[in-house]
Amino acid sequence: MGAARCTASLLVGTASTLFLAIGLAIIAANIATLVTFIKELVPSVVSFSGIGVGLAVVFVAAAGYRVICSKAHRRCWLFAFMAFDLVLFILFGALAFYVLRSDDALTVLNKSGFVNVTDSLEHSVATVLREGVHRTYDACQAEVDLTNATAEGRFYEMSCNRTEWDMVADIVNSNCIGSSHAVLRFTPTNATEFKSCFVDQSFWTSEQNGYSQPVTWSNIDLMMETPKGVFCQCYGTLSDIFSDYFGIIKWSSLGIALFFGIVFAACCYLCCCDKREETKSLSHGSYNNNYVARP
Repeated sequence: MGAARCTASLLVGTASTLFLAIGLAIIAANIATLVTFIKELVPSVVSFSGIGVGLAVVFVAAAGYRVICSKAHRRCWLFAFMAFDLVLFILFGALAFYVLRSDDALTVLNKSGFVNVTDSLEHSVATVLREGVHRTYDACQAEVDLTNATAEGRFYEMSCNRTEWDMVADIVNSNCIGSSHAVLRFTPTNATEFKSCFVDQSFWTSEQNGYSQPVTWSNIDLMMETPKGVFCQCYGTLSDIFSDYFGIIKWSSLGIALFFGIVFAACCYLCCCDKREETKSLSHGSYNNNYVARP
């Protein structure tokens, strides 16, 4: 009983420390989105909401410490801690399931070349990529310049007018646009993957892209100066990057959900221990108050 209770308390204390670290990290990250160049990608209402969430997590961490350090009103604090822990267990489990399905959808999209996106989940994932590319393109104030032209196609190089985004340009130039990655020539009768992607309107329309000219090889320079032009040339690279992140999120979420499930079980055990102690204490007090009169 003593060893089990110590283990349960240790788990609650570990979870509380984790909550404290997460809460402080959330607060710091959202403050950073308010004062750094990332604020161009994150709306201020999201940042302030994130700070509020961080403060709530810190409060729950304090509740957990109160559970293992004090017996006064212990069960009230324990119930609050348990409720939050259960919510996180459900959320991380659901997140792992959603990311697992999203990763499968991304694989399908990559194989199809992001053409005819009709499935709801696939459309949702494609929309996330579209918004991410569009916001990043606008935030870095991207320019895509022609560097070389051959019979097979044309070579471009992307640059950012805002130097803090140079890392994005380096990734794009190294993997899908630079001197080793040509935009292959296409014709009305010979459509390339780039053209098929650019023409498709299922998840990224011409109005959303800001391009209204005909999709012809003579306009390829104008097409490459749009967010969708960069995306259609680089969707394979972007899919690989997102897939790597999905893998990290998926397994991390599963591990965290399992941990919070174990912590919830530990909280249940501590709750039962408190109930037994109260029953034992009441029984002991009742026994002491019953004196037997000697004849």
